Amino acid sequence: MDERPSEASPVSIGDWDVDPDTFSLRRCEQTVRLEPRVMQVLLCLAKHAGRAVSREQLLDAVWGSRVVEDDALSASVLKLRKALGDSSKNPLYVETLPRVGYRLVATVTTTESSDSGGPVSTQSERDRKSTRLNSSHQIISYAV
Repeated sequence: MDERPSEASPVSIGDWDVDPDTFSLRRCEQTVRLEPRVMQVLLCLAKHAGRAVSREQLLDAVWGSRVVEDDALSASVLKLRKALGDSSKNPLYVETLPRVGYRLVATVTTTESSDSGGPVSTQSERDRKSTRLNSSHQIISYAV
Protein backbone atom coordinates (compact mmCIF):
# COMPACT_ATOMS: atom_id res chain seq x y z
CA MET A 1 0.00 0.00 0.00
CA ASP A 2 1.28 3.48 -0.86
CA GLU A 3 1.78 5.41 2.37
CA ARG A 4 2.03 8.80 0.65
CA PRO A 5 -0.79 11.25 1.34
CA SER A 6 -2.87 11.49 -1.82
CA GLU A 7 -3.10 14.82 -3.63
CA ALA A 8 -1.53 16.72 -0.74
CA SER A 9 0.16 20.02 -1.49
CA PRO A 10 2.90 21.54 0.63
CA VAL A 11 1.46 23.81 3.32
CA SER A 12 2.66 25.99 6.16
CA ILE A 13 1.23 25.35 9.60
CA GLY A 14 2.18 28.06 12.02
CA ASP A 15 5.92 28.52 11.53
CA TRP A 16 6.44 25.03 10.06
CA ASP A 17 6.63 24.22 6.34
CA VAL A 18 5.05 20.83 5.71
CA ASP A 19 6.18 18.68 2.76
CA PRO A 20 3.84 15.68 2.43
CA ASP A 21 6.00 14.07 -0.29
CA THR A 22 8.98 13.71 2.04
CA PHE A 23 6.96 13.39 5.26
CA SER A 24 8.91 16.30 6.68
CA LEU A 25 8.42 19.48 8.66
CA ARG A 26 10.87 22.36 8.25
CA ARG A 27 11.41 25.46 10.35
CA CYS A 28 14.52 27.63 10.00
CA GLU A 29 17.41 25.15 9.94
CA GLN A 30 15.42 22.37 11.63
CA THR A 31 13.93 19.43 9.72
CA VAL A 32 11.78 16.75 11.35
CA ARG A 33 10.59 13.62 9.55
CA LEU A 34 7.20 12.18 10.44
CA GLU A 35 5.93 8.65 10.12
CA PRO A 36 3.47 8.36 7.22
CA ARG A 37 0.41 7.93 9.46
CA VAL A 38 1.43 10.90 11.61
CA MET A 39 1.71 13.01 8.45
CA GLN A 40 -1.75 11.85 7.39
CA VAL A 41 -3.17 12.89 10.77
CA LEU A 42 -1.55 16.32 10.38
CA LEU A 43 -2.88 16.76 6.83
CA CYS A 44 -6.39 15.73 7.84
CA LEU A 45 -6.36 18.26 10.67
CA ALA A 46 -4.95 20.91 8.31
CA LYS A 47 -7.71 20.24 5.79
CA HIS A 48 -10.21 21.10 8.54
CA ALA A 49 -8.13 23.85 10.21
CA GLY A 50 -9.92 25.57 13.05
CA ARG A 51 -12.73 22.99 13.10
CA ALA A 52 -13.24 19.97 15.31
CA VAL A 53 -12.30 16.67 13.71
CA SER A 54 -13.72 13.65 15.49
CA ARG A 55 -11.60 10.66 16.40
CA GLU A 56 -13.79 8.60 14.07
CA GLN A 57 -13.13 10.97 11.15
CA LEU A 58 -9.39 10.78 11.75
CA LEU A 59 -9.38 7.00 12.11
CA ASP A 60 -11.36 6.66 8.89
CA ALA A 61 -9.20 9.17 6.97
CA VAL A 62 -5.87 7.74 8.12
CA TRP A 63 -6.46 4.03 8.68
CA GLY A 64 -9.54 3.49 6.49
CA SER A 65 -11.02 0.03 6.90
CA ARG A 66 -8.02 -1.32 8.80
CA VAL A 67 -8.81 -2.45 12.30
CA VAL A 68 -6.63 -0.51 14.74
CA GLU A 69 -6.82 0.12 18.44
CA ASP A 70 -8.04 3.52 19.58
CA ASP A 71 -4.60 4.15 21.05
CA ALA A 72 -3.10 4.26 17.54
CA LEU A 73 -4.59 7.71 17.00
CA SER A 74 -3.56 8.94 20.45
CA ALA A 75 0.00 7.74 19.82
CA SER A 76 0.08 9.49 16.42
CA VAL A 77 -1.14 12.76 17.94
CA LEU A 78 1.47 12.45 20.70
CA LYS A 79 4.22 11.96 18.08
CA LEU A 80 2.86 14.91 16.09
CA ARG A 81 2.89 17.17 19.13
CA LYS A 82 6.43 16.11 19.95
CA ALA A 83 7.59 16.87 16.39
CA LEU A 84 5.91 20.29 16.46
CA GLY A 85 7.17 21.09 19.96
CA ASP A 86 3.55 21.39 21.06
CA SER A 87 1.86 20.82 24.41
CA SER A 88 -1.55 19.34 25.15
CA LYS A 89 -1.95 21.70 28.12
CA ASN A 90 -1.19 24.92 26.17
CA PRO A 91 -1.57 23.94 22.51
CA LEU A 92 -0.16 26.10 19.75
CA TYR A 93 -0.96 23.53 17.06
CA VAL A 94 -3.16 20.58 18.08
CA GLU A 95 -5.93 21.07 20.64
CA THR A 96 -7.63 18.08 22.27
CA LEU A 97 -11.41 18.34 22.44
CA PRO A 98 -12.43 15.90 25.18
CA ARG A 99 -14.99 13.32 24.03
CA VAL A 100 -14.93 14.87 20.54
CA GLY A 101 -11.52 14.69 18.88
CA TYR A 102 -8.92 17.26 17.89
CA ARG A 103 -8.64 20.69 16.29
CA LEU A 104 -5.69 22.30 14.52
CA VAL A 105 -5.48 25.79 16.04
CA ALA A 106 -2.47 27.13 14.12
CA THR A 107 -2.87 29.14 10.92
CA VAL A 108 -2.64 27.01 7.79
CA THR A 109 -1.40 28.49 4.51
CA THR A 110 -1.25 26.47 1.31
CA THR A 111 1.35 27.15 -1.35
CA GLU A 112 -1.29 26.92 -4.06
CA SER A 113 -2.06 30.31 -5.55
CA SER A 114 -5.41 32.01 -5.35
CA ASP A 115 -6.92 33.92 -8.29
CA SER A 116 -5.04 37.02 -7.10
CA GLY A 117 -1.73 35.14 -7.31
CA GLY A 118 -1.05 35.10 -3.57
CA PRO A 119 -1.01 32.19 -1.14
CA VAL A 120 -4.31 30.80 0.08
CA SER A 121 -4.74 31.10 3.84
CA THR A 122 -7.11 29.22 6.11
CA GLN A 123 -7.75 30.84 9.46
CA SER A 124 -7.70 28.78 12.60
CA GLU A 125 -10.32 28.84 15.30
CA ARG A 126 -8.15 31.14 17.40
CA ASP A 127 -8.03 33.70 14.59
CA ARG A 128 -11.79 33.82 14.20
CA LYS A 129 -14.35 35.57 16.29
CA SER A 130 -15.44 32.95 18.77
CA THR A 131 -18.01 32.42 21.43
CA ARG A 132 -17.09 31.08 24.83
CA LEU A 133 -18.88 30.38 28.09
CA ASN A 134 -17.51 32.03 31.21
CA SER A 135 -17.75 30.57 34.70
CA SER A 136 -21.23 32.03 35.32
CA HIS A 137 -22.47 30.43 32.04
CA GLN A 138 -23.04 33.76 30.29
CA ILE A 139 -22.17 33.84 26.62
CA ILE A 140 -19.35 36.25 25.83
CA SER A 141 -18.13 37.01 22.31
CA TYR A 142 -14.64 38.29 21.75
CA ALA A 143 -11.94 38.41 19.10
CA VAL A 144 -8.73 36.51 19.79
